[in-house]
Formats: sequence, structure tokens, C-alpha cells
Amino acid sequence: MGSVSLVTIKQKLSSKSLHSAVWTVVNSMGSYIPALKSFSLEAIESLLNSTAKKLQFVKYLKTRFLLLPNLIDVTRAAKDFTIPEWENESSHQTLYYMNQSRSCILIAEPPTYISLFDLISIIVSQVLGSPIILPIGSLFDCPEGYEIAVVNVLKLCSDKKEVEPMNGISNIVGKELLPQDARLVQFHPLRPFYSGEIVAWRSQHGEKLKYGRVSEDVRPPAGQAALYRFNIEVAPGVTQAFLSSQVFSFKSVSASSPLKETLVHDSPISNRSRVEFPESSGRGETNSQVQRFDFFYLEKYLIDVLYALNFSHLFLSCK
Repeated sequence: MGSVSLVTIKQKLSSKSLHSAVWTVVNSMGSYIPALKSFSLEAIESLLNSTAKKLQFVKYLKTRFLLLPNLIDVTRAAKDFTIPEWENESSHQTLYYMNQSRSCILIAEPPTYISLFDLISIIVSQVLGSPIILPIGSLFDCPEGYEIAVVNVLKLCSDKKEVEPMNGISNIVGKELLPQDARLVQFHPLRPFYSGEIVAWRSQHGEKLKYGRVSEDVRPPAGQAALYRFNIEVAPGVTQAFLSSQVFSFKSVSASSPLKETLVHDSPISNRSRVEFPESSGRGETNSQVQRFDFFYLEKYLIDVLYALNFSHLFLSCK
């Protein structure tokens, strides 16, 4: 279609770098558009790969409307609405078509003043269930691997919070690790990571470790012990996909830390039941009255408390 081949578009839709960039844009709009709130990177990959397989280019695309059950043709071409370059078309002509099951996706050759990449953006937006057209047309026209750079340059991620504590966690995301935190780094590429967890990351160029924040709950594929890919906030409002082998977690704070007493007795959530930590004495005795608790909730709870206490150099990650 013009200078753009169908093979090129299919390859772009199947590109990992495009998936990451689209997920970044979608994730930044989730706070304002509920339909986009629950998308994971894996879901984006699946939908775009499916679109790549089913997408077809056609020269013309004309539709007919049939009235059920007798299939009476009720197609009408509006006389007061014509698209320049299509003035002489008496039938109902359109630019794209996608059926409800998404098994048939067609794009017709557009007029010279309409970008093919904008039509693909409309299709992708509908596939993702977005009520608006996502601003991702430029991602299909850039070289592969530069999609995140385009997202950052065009500032497509507008999710950056306006009000953040200056001494909070967001103030250190993207900065190099402090010496005291570098001693706590540990390498567990097969462990799960949780939304909001502070981690250390390193680019492929071997730069120094920097602080980052996990964008969503992730874990290795079920039944597999393998590296996997997920998104890290590498700067305020900017996310980037990493392999789990490029991400480092921090060791948990010792249970004998003075923080323990504060976390248990000075909890900001007063209406929740008290969480008891298991302790063991030198004789091996254990507290039999320890309540069961969810480690995922506990980790989030501890991180929130640390934020409130402004301990910018202490971070917890449950194993």
C-alpha cells in the first residue's frame, strides 16, 4: 500500500519493542480510561500478535447493509457527504473493517491525505477496547527498537503525578544506587516481583545500577523456571521493559531491626487486626499463636510505612 508493505506492518505489530511502547502508553492512560486499566504486557502482546496474523490490505472496501431476516439490501450512500478522491463512488465505501469476533481485519487503500499508520492506530485501539483513538500512529513509522524513544520524545505518557513528596520514592527513581543500598542487592531472576516494589536495574551497556520501580505484579510463566520480561519505571513517568536477569532486588530488613516495633505497634491502619511476626528463641521455641498473613499484602504494607517514615534508603521485598 504505497511504500508500506503488509509484511512490514505485520512484523511491526509482532515486535517486542512495539508491544512495550504500546503497553507504556496504555498503562499511562489507565488512570483516566477504566477500559485500559487492567491490561498486562502479556495481554498486549497476545492481542497485537493476533492482529498481525489477521490483518489484510485491500484496494477498495465497500459495504452493504442487509435487513434481517430476509436480507433486504438497505444500503444508502450519503449524498451530502463525500470523501475527496471518492466523489464518483455511488456505493458505501469505507477505510477499514473489523468484525465483532476480530477474525477479519481489513484496511483499504486510503486517500493520499490520510495516513495508513493512523488507520492502523484506529484498528489497534478498537482491538484493545479503547473508547478513544490511541496516539500511537508514529510508533508504526519509526525504526524497530526506537518506539520507547518516540514515546518519551512525544511525551505520550502523561501519567506523571503533579504532587509528589520531594523526599519520597519517586525522587530517587532513575538515580544511581547509594553505597549503603548497593550492599543489599541480591540476584534472583526467577522470583516474582510486585507492583510498587523498589528494585535496582542495569542497562545492556553495563552502566551502574540505578533505582527503579516495578509497574505491575509479575511472575515467571506457570510451571516454568525461565527468565521473563516485565516493565520497570526507570524515571518518573517513564517505563522500560527488562529481562528479569537485568533486575536486582534488595535483601529484606532484619527482623531484629528497630523498625520491627514501629511497624507492628504504630501501624497507620488502625482498623486491621494486628500482624504477629514469628520469633524463635535460642532454645528453638516458637510462638504458636502466630497469625497467618498474606505475604503480598505484608510487603505492600511495609513499603507504605517506609514511604511514610521517609526512609529513602531502606526497601523491603518479600521472598
